[in-house]
Amino acid sequence: AVRDHRAAVVAERRLARRIRGLEAINRLLATAGPTDQALDGVVGELANSLGYPYVSMFLRHGDVLRMRAQRGYRQLVGTFDGRQGVIGRVMRTRESALVRDVRVDPDYVIVEPSIRSLICAPMLVDQELLGVLCVESEHQLNRTDHDLLRSVAYRLGTAIALGRDRQALTERVELLELLRRFTASTATAPDLQQLYERTVAAASEVVGVCGAALVVSDEGSPAQRVRAAAGERPAAAVGELLPDTVLLARPISADGASP
Repeated sequence: AVRDHRAAVVAERRLARRIRGLEAINRLLATAGPTDQALDGVVGELANSLGYPYVSMFLRHGDVLRMRAQRGYRQLVGTFDGRQGVIGRVMRTRESALVRDVRVDPDYVIVEPSIRSLICAPMLVDQELLGVLCVESEHQLNRTDHDLLRSVAYRLGTAIALGRDRQALTERVELLELLRRFTASTATAPDLQQLYERTVAAASEVVGVCGAALVVSDEGSPAQRVRAAAGERPAAAVGELLPDTVLLARPISADGASP
């Protein structure tokens, strides 16, 4: 009876620690979003609060996964392309892996000789792979550990996707503001030369280039003359006459159509 009581107390404490760890992870992601500091903090919570001695997080960059944060490892493969390791298998299948004994898994790549068990969980949003979260231990991990890591990976995937959407929205808002300023600047130009100068200055800001020039066909000549330039490295000098074989931008006719 005493042994059963002690086991129950240990299990209750472990459950309470896991709940506190999940709450801390939720607060990190809800407060800061998927910043580098927050993602590193999630790995820290898994290691420090939840007691996993080896933790690693990989995020997707194109066709590969690159390590973003880790705890416990002396050496660790920094990039996976899906062809090796249990992480590679998770990349290909989009399914989490609970490896109770890494010694009998043919895909396992040894990184620490003392490790005996591994869990890898994909971060998925609508089956799009955003990353993989892994924990390893010198003791056998179980289904409870598996469910916990999948829950954290789900939260991470959701946070990363929301952060990506917020970034895209921010960029669209910034672009609309640049276009508004472009329109306001050119609409109030007092003369043609001011229109040229404001147009090229505003256009270089909207497009985000280090230099730009506005070229107008020279009256009575097939050549083109630079009417305005902007930026640290403008494409041409103001007043410069360019041969008709030089094209700095798409030509526009008087009615706005491309000739």
